[in-house]
Amino acid sequence: MDMLIYVNFFKAPFLVDLKKPESKIPHTVNFYIRAEPGVILGVWHTVPSCRGEEAKGKDRCWYEAALHDGNPIIVYLHGSAEHRVWGLYRVATNAAKVLEEKGCPVDAIVLEAPFTNMWVASINYPLLKIYRKLPGFLRTLMDALRKDKIVFPNDENVKFLSSPLLIIHGEDDRTVPLEYGKKLYEIAHNAYRNKERVKMVIFPPGFQHNFLCKSPKLLITVRDFLSKQWA
Repeated sequence: MDMLIYVNFFKAPFLVDLKKPESKIPHTVNFYIRAEPGVILGVWHTVPSCRGEEAKGKDRCWYEAALHDGNPIIVYLHGSAEHRVWGLYRVATNAAKVLEEKGCPVDAIVLEAPFTNMWVASINYPLLKIYRKLPGFLRTLMDALRKDKIVFPNDENVKFLSSPLLIIHGEDDRTVPLEYGKKLYEIAHNAYRNKERVKMVIFPPGFQHNFLCKSPKLLITVRDFLSKQWA
């Protein structure tokens, strides 16, 4: 089930060495974090463009030191949209909740095309809909998700957050329909004490699920939201 959800056996683009992101993305370095026994996470660290020239030829130690230079740190948690270049999110609210519980809430959270929880996302996933009428399929799927502890309860996590939250969703998203993003927004808006901290922006048709990154509105929307938090 882990492989089905994370698709970590599939590498794309095929001719790109993910260990050398600097060949495609300026002032970027690759490294790994051992999150827990048996779990290794690949991370790309990109420094701000203002330090781009300085970063040329630097090693990993320099990049680690750059994390303390006073610039805001943006952690981008992508989904299974084939590669690290652009994707979606699944674990953002999990991580934010853990930090909130430790008394270190993040400055802001941006969720792209979010679902309410993994169960709802799975039973409504287009490729799985054809199997829903098979006897025992939904029960088998539920048991497998529960066994591997694959829940991603965004609808529960947002109830415990206080950080400014921005939800962005495409109007013509068929993979994770807009209704789920709206539902998550409603849950968060009802749970937050400061309602002004919860925002939602709906993108016009044409970008579906994976291509909001191509919208000229995306950069402006996210930049304006984060700028207000760091003003």
